[in-house]
Amino acid sequence: MNDTPRPSVPLVLIPGLLLTGDMWAQQVPALHALGHVHVSEQHRHHDSIGAIADAVLAEVDGPLAVCGLSMGGYIALEICRRAPQRVQRLALLSTGARSESAEQTAARDELIALGRSQGMRAVVDALWPRLVHAPRQGDDELLQAQYRMAEETGQTTFEREQNAIKGRRDQRAHLAAIGCPTLIVCGREDRITPHAWSQEMHAGIAGSELLSLDGCGHLSAMEQPERVTRTLAQWWTGRPAVQG
Repeated sequence: MNDTPRPSVPLVLIPGLLLTGDMWAQQVPALHALGHVHVSEQHRHHDSIGAIADAVLAEVDGPLAVCGLSMGGYIALEICRRAPQRVQRLALLSTGARSESAEQTAARDELIALGRSQGMRAVVDALWPRLVHAPRQGDDELLQAQYRMAEETGQTTFEREQNAIKGRRDQRAHLAAIGCPTLIVCGREDRITPHAWSQEMHAGIAGSELLSLDGCGHLSAMEQPERVTRTLAQWWTGRPAVQG
Protein backbone atom coordinates (compact mmCIF):
# COMPACT_ATOMS: atom_id res chain seq x y z
CA MET A 1 0.00 0.00 0.00
CA ASN A 2 3.02 2.31 -0.42
CA ASP A 3 1.34 4.20 -3.25
CA THR A 4 -1.84 4.79 -1.28
CA PRO A 5 -2.60 8.42 -0.38
CA ARG A 6 -2.72 9.37 3.29
CA PRO A 7 -6.19 9.60 4.87
CA SER A 8 -7.27 12.97 6.19
CA VAL A 9 -8.99 11.76 9.38
CA PRO A 10 -8.35 9.06 12.03
CA LEU A 11 -10.12 5.72 11.68
CA VAL A 12 -12.17 4.20 14.49
CA LEU A 13 -12.81 0.43 14.30
CA ILE A 14 -15.65 -0.99 16.38
CA PRO A 15 -16.03 -4.76 16.99
CA GLY A 16 -19.24 -6.74 17.20
CA LEU A 17 -21.02 -8.94 19.72
CA LEU A 18 -18.74 -11.44 21.50
CA LEU A 19 -15.78 -9.90 19.67
CA THR A 20 -12.90 -7.87 21.05
CA GLY A 21 -10.50 -5.56 19.29
CA ASP A 22 -8.58 -8.68 18.27
CA MET A 23 -11.14 -9.26 15.51
CA TRP A 24 -9.38 -6.43 13.61
CA ALA A 25 -5.93 -8.01 14.06
CA GLN A 26 -5.49 -8.62 10.34
CA GLN A 27 -6.64 -5.11 9.37
CA VAL A 28 -4.81 -2.92 11.89
CA PRO A 29 -1.16 -3.32 10.75
CA ALA A 30 -1.87 -2.44 7.12
CA LEU A 31 -4.26 0.37 7.99
CA HIS A 32 -1.95 1.75 10.68
CA ALA A 33 0.70 2.16 8.00
CA LEU A 34 -1.63 4.66 6.33
CA GLY A 35 -2.74 6.76 9.29
CA HIS A 36 -4.02 6.82 12.86
CA VAL A 37 -6.19 3.82 13.77
CA HIS A 38 -8.13 3.61 17.02
CA VAL A 39 -9.82 0.34 18.01
CA SER A 40 -12.66 1.07 20.42
CA GLU A 41 -14.02 -1.50 22.87
CA GLN A 42 -16.70 0.71 24.40
CA HIS A 43 -19.29 -1.85 23.30
CA ARG A 44 -18.10 -3.94 26.24
CA HIS A 45 -18.87 -1.32 28.88
CA HIS A 46 -22.37 0.11 28.33
CA ASP A 47 -25.86 -1.35 28.03
CA SER A 48 -27.28 0.88 25.30
CA ILE A 49 -26.19 1.67 21.76
CA GLY A 50 -26.58 5.38 22.49
CA ALA A 51 -24.28 5.28 25.53
CA ILE A 52 -21.70 3.30 23.56
CA ALA A 53 -21.86 5.80 20.69
CA ASP A 54 -21.29 8.71 23.08
CA ALA A 55 -18.35 6.91 24.69
CA VAL A 56 -16.72 6.20 21.33
CA LEU A 57 -17.13 9.83 20.27
CA ALA A 58 -15.44 10.90 23.51
CA GLU A 59 -12.38 8.76 22.75
CA VAL A 60 -11.36 10.61 19.56
CA ASP A 61 -11.31 14.36 19.00
CA GLY A 62 -12.54 16.08 15.86
CA PRO A 63 -13.48 14.59 12.49
CA LEU A 64 -13.18 10.84 12.07
CA ALA A 65 -13.90 7.83 9.89
CA VAL A 66 -16.00 5.13 11.57
CA CYS A 67 -16.12 1.43 10.71
CA GLY A 68 -18.16 -1.15 12.59
CA LEU A 69 -18.98 -4.82 12.09
CA SER A 70 -22.35 -6.27 13.14
CA MET A 71 -23.08 -4.70 16.56
CA GLY A 72 -20.29 -2.30 15.69
CA GLY A 73 -22.30 -1.26 12.65
CA TYR A 74 -25.31 -0.46 14.83
CA ILE A 75 -23.01 1.73 16.91
CA ALA A 76 -21.48 3.37 13.82
CA LEU A 77 -24.92 4.29 12.51
CA GLU A 78 -25.83 5.84 15.87
CA ILE A 79 -22.55 7.76 15.96
CA CYS A 80 -23.37 9.13 12.52
CA ARG A 81 -26.89 10.06 13.63
CA ARG A 82 -25.62 11.85 16.75
CA ALA A 83 -22.59 13.58 15.27
CA PRO A 84 -23.00 13.82 11.48
CA GLN A 85 -20.70 16.83 11.35
CA ARG A 86 -17.84 14.75 12.77
CA VAL A 87 -18.25 11.57 10.71
CA GLN A 88 -16.37 12.12 7.45
CA ARG A 89 -16.52 8.47 6.30
CA LEU A 90 -18.71 5.55 7.32
CA ALA A 91 -18.15 1.81 6.80
CA LEU A 92 -20.83 -0.72 7.70
CA LEU A 93 -19.74 -4.37 7.69
CA SER A 94 -22.07 -7.34 8.16
CA THR A 95 -24.77 -5.22 9.75
CA GLY A 96 -28.18 -3.66 9.19
CA ALA A 97 -30.30 -0.61 9.94
CA ARG A 98 -33.35 -2.39 11.33
CA SER A 99 -34.44 -2.56 14.96
CA GLU A 100 -34.81 -5.80 16.89
CA SER A 101 -37.55 -8.27 16.05
CA ALA A 102 -39.36 -10.41 18.62
CA GLU A 103 -37.77 -13.52 17.09
CA GLN A 104 -34.28 -12.05 17.44
CA THR A 105 -34.89 -11.11 21.06
CA ALA A 106 -36.10 -14.64 21.84
CA ALA A 107 -32.97 -16.10 20.24
CA ARG A 108 -30.76 -13.74 22.25
CA ASP A 109 -32.48 -14.76 25.48
CA GLU A 110 -31.85 -18.41 24.64
CA LEU A 111 -28.14 -17.69 24.12
CA ILE A 112 -27.95 -15.80 27.39
CA ALA A 113 -29.51 -18.76 29.20
CA LEU A 114 -27.10 -21.12 27.45
CA GLY A 115 -24.13 -19.03 28.55
CA ARG A 116 -25.32 -19.03 32.14
CA SER A 117 -25.76 -22.80 32.21
CA GLN A 118 -22.89 -24.03 30.01
CA GLY A 119 -20.44 -21.18 29.50
CA MET A 120 -19.24 -19.05 26.62
CA ARG A 121 -17.76 -21.86 24.54
CA ALA A 122 -21.22 -23.39 24.34
CA VAL A 123 -22.55 -20.05 23.09
CA VAL A 124 -19.91 -19.99 20.36
CA ASP A 125 -20.69 -23.59 19.40
CA ALA A 126 -24.37 -22.71 19.06
CA LEU A 127 -23.64 -19.64 16.95
CA TRP A 128 -20.80 -21.01 14.85
CA PRO A 129 -22.91 -22.52 12.01
CA ARG A 130 -24.46 -19.07 11.49
CA LEU A 131 -21.30 -17.01 12.00
CA VAL A 132 -19.18 -18.29 9.12
CA HIS A 133 -19.78 -19.72 5.66
CA ALA A 134 -20.10 -23.52 5.71
CA PRO A 135 -16.69 -24.33 4.14
CA ARG A 136 -14.96 -22.29 6.88
CA GLN A 137 -16.73 -23.96 9.79
CA GLY A 138 -13.91 -26.50 10.03
CA ASP A 139 -11.26 -23.75 10.21
CA ASP A 140 -9.84 -24.39 13.68
CA GLU A 141 -7.74 -21.23 13.73
CA LEU A 142 -10.80 -19.11 13.08
CA LEU A 143 -12.84 -21.03 15.65
CA GLN A 144 -10.14 -20.75 18.33
CA ALA A 145 -9.96 -16.99 17.77
CA GLN A 146 -13.72 -16.77 18.35
CA TYR A 147 -13.43 -18.91 21.49
CA ARG A 148 -10.69 -16.63 22.88
CA MET A 149 -12.69 -13.47 22.29
CA ALA A 150 -15.86 -14.99 23.74
CA GLU A 151 -14.02 -16.11 26.88
CA GLU A 152 -12.49 -12.65 27.23
CA THR A 153 -15.95 -11.14 26.84
CA GLY A 154 -17.49 -13.32 29.57
CA GLN A 155 -21.10 -13.77 30.55
CA THR A 156 -21.69 -10.40 32.24
CA THR A 157 -20.38 -8.39 29.30
CA PHE A 158 -22.14 -10.69 26.83
CA GLU A 159 -25.47 -9.96 28.50
CA ARG A 160 -24.71 -6.23 28.54
CA GLU A 161 -23.98 -6.32 24.81
CA GLN A 162 -27.13 -8.30 24.07
CA ASN A 163 -29.25 -5.84 26.03
CA ALA A 164 -27.76 -2.94 24.09
CA ILE A 165 -28.54 -4.65 20.79
CA LYS A 166 -32.10 -5.46 21.86
CA GLY A 167 -32.78 -1.76 22.45
CA ARG A 168 -31.23 -0.42 19.25
CA ARG A 169 -33.26 2.06 17.22
CA ASP A 170 -34.49 1.53 13.69
CA GLN A 171 -32.09 3.62 11.62
CA ARG A 172 -33.80 3.21 8.25
CA ALA A 173 -35.47 6.62 8.37
CA HIS A 174 -32.06 8.19 9.03
CA LEU A 175 -30.25 6.61 6.08
CA ALA A 176 -31.22 9.36 3.63
CA ALA A 177 -29.57 11.95 5.92
CA ILE A 178 -26.16 10.28 5.70
CA GLY A 179 -24.07 12.45 3.41
CA CYS A 180 -20.54 11.17 3.95
CA PRO A 181 -18.84 8.57 1.70
CA THR A 182 -20.25 5.26 2.90
CA LEU A 183 -19.00 1.71 2.31
CA ILE A 184 -21.23 -1.30 2.94
CA VAL A 185 -19.70 -4.80 3.06
CA CYS A 186 -21.62 -8.05 3.40
CA GLY A 187 -21.05 -11.73 2.83
CA ARG A 188 -23.59 -13.17 0.44
CA GLU A 189 -23.97 -16.16 2.78
CA ASP A 190 -24.41 -14.08 5.96
CA ARG A 191 -27.14 -15.78 8.03
CA ILE A 192 -27.21 -13.23 10.85
CA THR A 193 -27.42 -9.92 8.98
CA PRO A 194 -28.70 -11.01 5.57
CA HIS A 195 -27.34 -9.63 2.34
CA ALA A 196 -30.77 -8.04 1.72
CA TRP A 197 -30.18 -5.78 4.73
CA SER A 198 -27.01 -4.44 3.14
CA GLN A 199 -28.83 -3.88 -0.13
CA GLU A 200 -31.48 -1.99 1.83
CA MET A 201 -28.86 0.33 3.36
CA HIS A 202 -27.18 0.76 -0.02
CA ALA A 203 -30.49 1.87 -1.52
CA GLY A 204 -31.12 4.23 1.37
CA ILE A 205 -27.71 5.97 1.49
CA ALA A 206 -27.13 8.04 -1.64
CA GLY A 207 -23.78 7.41 -3.30
CA SER A 208 -22.86 4.49 -1.03
CA GLU A 209 -20.70 1.64 -2.28
CA LEU A 210 -21.71 -1.99 -1.72
CA LEU A 211 -19.19 -4.83 -1.68
CA SER A 212 -20.85 -8.26 -1.72
CA LEU A 213 -18.42 -11.03 -0.81
CA ASP A 214 -18.97 -14.43 -2.41
CA GLY A 215 -18.26 -17.41 -0.16
CA CYS A 216 -18.45 -15.34 3.01
CA GLY A 217 -20.65 -15.44 6.08
CA HIS A 218 -21.09 -12.98 8.95
CA LEU A 219 -17.49 -12.52 10.12
CA SER A 220 -16.40 -10.78 6.92
CA ALA A 221 -13.29 -9.07 8.35
CA MET A 222 -12.02 -12.41 9.67
CA GLU A 223 -13.21 -14.69 6.86
CA GLN A 224 -11.84 -12.57 4.01
CA PRO A 225 -9.33 -10.29 5.78
CA GLU A 226 -7.19 -9.34 2.78
CA ARG A 227 -10.16 -8.28 0.67
CA VAL A 228 -11.71 -6.34 3.55
CA THR A 229 -8.41 -4.66 4.45
CA ARG A 230 -7.78 -3.57 0.87
CA THR A 231 -11.33 -2.26 0.52
CA LEU A 232 -11.17 -0.34 3.81
CA ALA A 233 -7.86 1.24 2.78
CA GLN A 234 -9.38 2.44 -0.47
CA TRP A 235 -12.49 3.79 1.26
CA TRP A 236 -10.50 5.52 4.04
CA THR A 237 -8.14 7.24 1.62
CA GLY A 238 -10.89 8.48 -0.65
CA ARG A 239 -10.51 6.12 -3.59
CA PRO A 240 -13.35 4.01 -5.05
CA ALA A 241 -13.55 1.09 -2.66
CA VAL A 242 -15.49 -1.36 -4.81
CA GLN A 243 -13.62 -2.45 -7.90
CA GLY A 244 -16.01 -3.91 -10.46
